[in-house]
Amino acid sequence: MLKGIDGNFYGTTVGGGIAGFGTLFRITPTGTLTTLFNFADTNGKYPLAGLTLGNDGNLYGTTAQGGTTSSGQPAGGGQIYRLRMGPTVVTQVQTNVSTLGATLNGTVNPGGYATPVSFHYGTAPTLATFQTAGAGTLPVGISDMAVQATISGLLPETIYYYRVLASNVENTVPQYGTILSFTTLAPPGSYSSWATTRFTPSQLADPLISGPDADPDFDGIVNLLESAFNMLPLSSGNQILTPGTGTVGLPLISTLGSGPSTRLRIEYIRRKTGYTYSPEVSDGLDNGGWTAPAGTPSITSIDADWERVVIEDTAGTGQPTRFGRVTVTSPAN
Repeated sequence: MLKGIDGNFYGTTVGGGIAGFGTLFRITPTGTLTTLFNFADTNGKYPLAGLTLGNDGNLYGTTAQGGTTSSGQPAGGGQIYRLRMGPTVVTQVQTNVSTLGATLNGTVNPGGYATPVSFHYGTAPTLATFQTAGAGTLPVGISDMAVQATISGLLPETIYYYRVLASNVENTVPQYGTILSFTTLAPPGSYSSWATTRFTPSQLADPLISGPDADPDFDGIVNLLESAFNMLPLSSGNQILTPGTGTVGLPLISTLGSGPSTRLRIEYIRRKTGYTYSPEVSDGLDNGGWTAPAGTPSITSIDADWERVVIEDTAGTGQPTRFGRVTVTSPAN
């Protein structure tokens, strides 16, 4: 016999029991005998070897015969078995995944004892490093109970791994569930968020098609600019924004006035979140001479996601040559 971590004694019989193939039993220090398991051939028979106490606090053993194959057919070559001490834990699929958080789920059978439950989570696939989220203490019971913990402060577009764990007075060694994973969402208004609505999963996996610098429709406009100006990345076209009413297209660069009162006008649409737009003007096309227009921009809301910007270059009034452009960056590519 072997003394378990709960202070009781455990052992097996090579015969006897309901099917005559042996039993697994427990004896308390006061001498109370309880048969815990009857071997019945398909789950093993004739447990000749003694029990072994594992590092997880559970008891392990083998049978000389019986058992089944992975397909459920009788095997006859013996069986490895475990007597779980303490709670039974199962990690379940996460819910409510967002940009910065998620709800972790699991089930725990307390096994008849009050049982504290928590989750480990982190970015290491094996959870070699992790953070802990408490899920409360389950009351005494012998049935599966749902447990969960809501976590926050995560990184967007990042794979996180997690598992449930629990222990109680029957087994102070934590019992772990299987490690599962999920990916947090892209920030609203980011390039990645836009790309998921414009490309198929296979296209998203190919940066030459869906990357921010790619031009899959060969119209000279990279995907980042297509997304910034509400255009279609797989439909070729160099559409310019219709002044005053347009909601799709590249910035409109035009002039106002005539002669010495001529000035440059820039009109463009922009996303309200996720992107940075910088209108710029210059006397030439060299990259070193671009500056912000001196005028005050006029901003008009279009809808919940878009707004219209109009700015006049008052500093360049009357200059014979003037160029304008709008540069775009998306920090959350």
